[in-house]
Amino acid sequence: MANLSRRQALKAISALLGTAITPVAAARLFDSAGDIQAGFEVLNRDQSSLVEEMQELLLALTDKEKSSFNLVAFVDLMLTHTVSLQERRECLQGAGLILANLKRRRDINMRLRGLFDVDASTHADILAKQGQPLSALAPAAREQYLIYKFIFVVREFLLLGYFTSQKL
Repeated sequence: MANLSRRQALKAISALLGTAITPVAAARLFDSAGDIQAGFEVLNRDQSSLVEEMQELLLALTDKEKSSFNLVAFVDLMLTHTVSLQERRECLQGAGLILANLKRRRDINMRLRGLFDVDASTHADILAKQGQPLSALAPAAREQYLIYKFIFVVREFLLLGYFTSQKL
């Protein structure tokens, strides 16, 4: 895939996702962050801050790179246009659970680090639960399911946006 053009890479990834990456979503990704209006279609202010923190932890971008990419807007558009309404609701509920009782950005960072740092058996359990519908899980396991649903979906979109960007 190293010698694919950006357009070919987007088509290939769209085929893998089973949906098209809309021109609006691509434009949001490839335009600089300063060129985009602050409003999002799905994410509220707190949720967008959470996505920014995930971006910092997963991609470790420099300040210059952060201003070049607009990954939060890209994630917002991907959530809006490529996932089902039910999956979107589950993701946003997971974000709400992560953000519950957190006041400062530093607290969000620490909470995410704790959620990312799990042992192998817990990781296997989380993945097994993600393969099941929410209704099939015991009520006690639903909170963890929703939290990791958000983490996995947003991680996928952050990586997709970063690695298909023409600014890379």
